[in-house]
Amino acid sequence: ETEREREKIPVLCVDTEQDICLARRLRRDIAERGRDVNSVLTQYEKFVKPAFDDFISPTKQYADVIIPRGADNKVAIRLVASHVRNQLAARGWNPNPVRIKKMNFVPLPPNIHKLPQNPQIQSIETILRDKTTSRDDFIFNAERLVRLLIEEALNYAPHTPQTVTTPVNASYHGQAVYNKICGVSIMRAGGAMMEGFKSVLKDPIMATMLIHSDNKSGPRLFFCRLPRDIPDYYVMLLDPTVGSGDTLIMAIRILLDHGFLEENIIFVTIVACQVGLSSVLYRHPKIQIVTAMIDDDLDDNRLILPGIGHFGDRYFGTEDE
Repeated sequence: ETEREREKIPVLCVDTEQDICLARRLRRDIAERGRDVNSVLTQYEKFVKPAFDDFISPTKQYADVIIPRGADNKVAIRLVASHVRNQLAARGWNPNPVRIKKMNFVPLPPNIHKLPQNPQIQSIETILRDKTTSRDDFIFNAERLVRLLIEEALNYAPHTPQTVTTPVNASYHGQAVYNKICGVSIMRAGGAMMEGFKSVLKDPIMATMLIHSDNKSGPRLFFCRLPRDIPDYYVMLLDPTVGSGDTLIMAIRILLDHGFLEENIIFVTIVACQVGLSSVLYRHPKIQIVTAMIDDDLDDNRLILPGIGHFGDRYFGTEDE
C-alpha cells in the first residue's frame, strides 16, 4: 500500500553537498541564534548527520527529479517553481498571501492569562495608554504593572507543598515556589521589566537578548547572553509589547536552541495583539503567556491598536530621536 501511494506523489529532491550544508548551519546558528562553534558541531555530528544518513538520504531513490548543487542551481529551481505555480493556478490557488486578521479569544486559551480587569488595573492601563502621560508617570505605572504581572506569572511555575512552624509553634501547611527561575529580557524595551522582576524574586539569574525587527528583513539577533546547563530551569521571557509576534517567535527559538524546554517558558508582557498571540501559539503551543491587555489589531506601521505607543521610546525618553 505504501508503494502504491508513493507512486501517486511526485517527489522532488534538492541535493546539496554536506560541507555546504554544515557551513550554512554554522553561519545561521552562530549569527542568528547566538550559539558557539563547538555546540553547533556537536549537535551536527551527534544528531543531524546521523539522522540525515538514516532517514533523508535513503529517500533520494524515490525522487522523480533531483536538482544538484542545491540552491545554487537557480535555473532548475525556477523551472520547477514555475511548473508548480502553473499547476496550482489551474486548481484555483491564489498566490497573494492572506494577512491574518484578529482572532477573538473568547474564551481565552488555557495558556493565555490576562490580569483581572479590576478598577486598579484599569486605572494603570488608562495612564499608560494616555498619550499626554508624562515620562515619570509612565515609568512609575509601567513598573507597578510589571510587578503585578510577575506575581501573576509565578502562579504558572511549579509549587510544592511545604509545612512550616509559626512563631506560636503551630503548623502551617502552605506552598513553596520553584526556586530555579531565570529572567530573560528582550532588549531594548524588555530591559525596563527587569527591575520589576528583581523586586519580586530574590537574587534571580538574569539573561538578555537583543533582537531587532523591521518590516523588510524580519527579526535579527544582534546579541545573546544566556546561562548554560539549565535544562530544569523555568524562564520568564520579558517584553512589554507583542505586535506581529515575529520577535517573540525568534526569542523562543533561541531559548529552545540553548536547552530550555518549551513547556518551561512563561512569557510576560504588558500589551499583546491578537494577531501576534495567534502566530506565537500556532508555533509554540506549550508556552504560558501572562499579559495585562489584549488589543485588537495592528496599524500600517505594525503598531498595536489601540495600544500604548512605542513602549521603549516612552520609557527611555527617546520619542523625539
